[in-house]
Amino acid sequence: MTTCSNSVVTYSYALENYVGDDQREDPLLTLLKQAEEYWDANPDLADAWVLTARIRFWYTDTQPLCRGLRQLTMSREELLEAIELDPVAQSGTAQSYQTLCTLWHFPGL
Repeated sequence: MTTCSNSVVTYSYALENYVGDDQREDPLLTLLKQAEEYWDANPDLADAWVLTARIRFWYTDTQPLCRGLRQLTMSREELLEAIELDPVAQSGTAQSYQTLCTLWHFPGL
């Protein structure tokens, strides 16, 4: 999937070229907005849900604790939707990330 590949390359670039989370926040926010636009255009495509969830997961690192936990909860919900749409989307990536997000699931956030 080209959009996913481009997103991973953009994220890799952000990791290599921006030292702190404060420097990564803007590029990742831009990337998250692009992923959300892709998701809006393809709500029935599990890959769109997985892509948005993955980028949101990455973006979480740049946020304060409470906001980051809310982002993780959103990412978890997106992954659950992706699994419902297609359990084997992106070779099971949704299940892997969903497991990680479950570790940090805090009800009420």
